[in-house]
Amino acid sequence: MKGLVIRVDDRLVHGQILYGWLQGWPADEVWLANDRVSSDPVERQVYLDLLGGVNPSGILPIDEAILRFGGKKQVNGRILLILESCGDLARMLKGGVCPSEAHLGNLARHDGHTVLSSNVAVSPQDREALEQILASGCNVTIRDLPSSTAIPLKKALEEMNT
Repeated sequence: MKGLVIRVDDRLVHGQILYGWLQGWPADEVWLANDRVSSDPVERQVYLDLLGGVNPSGILPIDEAILRFGGKKQVNGRILLILESCGDLARMLKGGVCPSEAHLGNLARHDGHTVLSSNVAVSPQDREALEQILASGCNVTIRDLPSSTAIPLKKALEEMNT
């Protein structure tokens, strides 16, 4: 599949991204959109080093990612865009970014979070953002690897409510 695929993962770039995703779904470009990382020179360099094997790749603040990938821009090739939170995904969609697919990959469990799957737990703020995301019409699934079965977000939320 060609197009823009967004992955929400609170670990950002790690082995599962570099080996699981990029081997199972070879991307032509990999971008990390994160305001904190893009503004911290040390953290930024660490992530740039991790992404060094993929060209082009880079780190953008969320607003720049919206400008780069938003609107009706035609995406040529396969682009993987990594975000840290459901709120970041809601912000991207509100800004006009329309991915081919979006996946919740890993959101760690914390006190007060509701478990949606073995690798995704959401806070009340995440839940609010997910409702906005579903209302946008974006195709969002829970999926840890390209070879994994994708669980539709709407189904996971409905099961959580039963």
